[in-house]
Amino acid sequence: MPKTYEVHCKQAVTEDMLKQLTDGVDIGESTKTLPATAELLTEDTLLLTITEGKFHQVKRMLQAVGNEVIYLKRLQMASLRLDERLKPGQARCLKNDEISGLQEY
Repeated sequence: MPKTYEVHCKQAVTEDMLKQLTDGVDIGESTKTLPATAELLTEDTLLLTITEGKFHQVKRMLQAVGNEVIYLKRLQMASLRLDERLKPGQARCLKNDEISGLQEY
């Protein structure tokens, strides 16, 4: 299922880094990561959407292209978007339509 993250990087994200992320990168496993969707928000911040869930995948992907993650926040999983009203550590029950949306995956 697609997962979208806000990623703040230690260095500026170059066009070459974006291309590598969208093509898939070698993070030390038997195969490259699946292609991601990457959108630059500022010179060192991007929205990254991946469809796998490998261990520390986003951090490993950025490391593989020569950068480092300094802040990472998951914003969305499939159709379920993070509720901005929740404080860190808080949770809420999912609505029936949100559950149905997740079950499609």
